Amino acid sequence: MKIKLIILAAMLALSATAQAGTTDILNPPPMPAGGWGLAHNNIGQSFNALASDVTIGVYVADQETYSQALQTWAATCAPACGVSAWNPALVVSPTVALNVTVYEGEGLGGKILYTSPTPLTLTKPFNGVASVNLGAAGVFLTPGNQYTVIYNEATGTGTYWQFFSTIDRTPLINPVTGQIDPNYNHGAYYGGWAYIQGVQQNPDSNIGDIAFQVIDNNPVVASTACQGTSAIASSTAVSKLFMTLANGQKLAYSNVYGSQGTTKFTFNGVPVGSFAVGNVVTYVGVLDASTICVPSAITVNAPVVVPPVPTCVSPQVLQGGLCVNPAPTPTPVASCVVPAGATKVQGKAKITAVGPNSITVGKAVVYFADCTVRQMNGYAGSFAIGQVAEYNGFKLKGRITATKITIN
Repeated sequence: MKIKLIILAAMLALSATAQAGTTDILNPPPMPAGGWGLAHNNIGQSFNALASDVTIGVYVADQETYSQALQTWAATCAPACGVSAWNPALVVSPTVALNVTVYEGEGLGGKILYTSPTPLTLTKPFNGVASVNLGAAGVFLTPGNQYTVIYNEATGTGTYWQFFSTIDRTPLINPVTGQIDPNYNHGAYYGGWAYIQGVQQNPDSNIGDIAFQVIDNNPVVASTACQGTSAIASSTAVSKLFMTLANGQKLAYSNVYGSQGTTKFTFNGVPVGSFAVGNVVTYVGVLDASTICVPSAITVNAPVVVPPVPTCVSPQVLQGGLCVNPAPTPTPVASCVVPAGATKVQGKAKITAVGPNSITVGKAVVYFADCTVRQMNGYAGSFAIGQVAEYNGFKLKGRITATKITIN
């Protein structure tokens, strides 16, 4: 089988040890990072495999390119982190050739599983991961077992090229002093050991681990199915066209990120832009990286028709979505029988208002009934505004009832 070599040229990560996936091992160098020149040779790392079909690599850089990355980093770090510029008098080898060997078990004494058939050649500028695809070479690991990968310089011309170290800077207890020592640090990868010049290094000696990664070529993708039925709440977005449903799910109606001119989903003859608030959709699909549901099928039902709320003109009022005349307020029936608790009242003034069963005498509203004695004294007809009225009666709970009204 033809052996496939891969060189991943990626800028150095600024984070410490992290897991990109449950079956990946990532141990990138921090910024800035220490390391070892290729003169040390036979540099590598042991690790506990998490997957079978993997691509494995270590971080390598020519020191001039790395110095430029340091300058960029120093310009953004706070407080100011000054770093020396690269001395142009120092000449970096334009290329470096590396042999890669993978051993079974811990260290260089185990069975050799893989040896690169030809050197892995890196060309300046380079600041990234030099990797080999073991699975493509027909080499498969056993998850849970220990393995060791070693890089050595094939040609001896890698002047000013270096590997990187990773250190967990969490202060530990120095076993000699018994005190917390901020300079006594463990390697950042706890599943293996660093190897320099083929010798296993104590991770608690401030040497740390080698910056490396082991990537699963066939990671298990977790289920990201999405489905449901819900009323559409809105149909707007900026970077991707989607509808936000009442259940909180964002449902795409464009199959790519981009502008209004991109390809759009059309279902049941409903073109994009015709989705309306109140539409009801049944959908099934998969979530994308931004947790928007990208549908494989959508059923769009007719929009729910909500009649407009009418505006009523006084005296009509809104009842049950309709404008209706308000029911007349029932008129209290006056009685000439003095109830318990009532007090006798009398008064005299001009009539200022006349109602169907009351008159306003001055500022007092006086109710009357058929039993009320009316003495008009020559005035014909009913009560009228301007007449002088004298009333006698009783008052209960603020209401005056006349037993006799005399017009003078």
